[in-house]
Amino acid sequence: MDAWERFGKVKVHGFVVKTGIGFDVYVCNSLIDMVESFKQVFDEMSERNRLCWNVTISRYLRCSWFEEALDVFRGMRCESNEKPNEATVVSTILACTTLKNLGVGKKIHEYVRSELRFTARTGNA
Repeated sequence: MDAWERFGKVKVHGFVVKTGIGFDVYVCNSLIDMVESFKQVFDEMSERNRLCWNVTISRYLRCSWFEEALDVFRGMRCESNEKPNEATVVSTILACTTLKNLGVGKKIHEYVRSELRFTARTGNA
């Protein structure tokens, strides 16, 4: 992140776009977590792994954009082959709780019961 501090967010983002390394899923995940235009970075990604979905959900939560976080979760379930993991579920439940969205919360609970195996550490969190 030294380059980030030295050149600023805009310059690093511009460099990534100009050099083409912005198509690397790991570079994009880092950009999503750092730039204010993270939605644009996410939308322009040609490949999205589970980490990408989770980072985007988390970023929306930090901005207090809870409905958008749920939209990303829904997109993950409908548009990708990536399955939500423990991190996805914990973040999405936070959005449901804040929005008092019992319907989505119940769907997530059913997913956890039927498809997800929590580790002892996460289950006790």
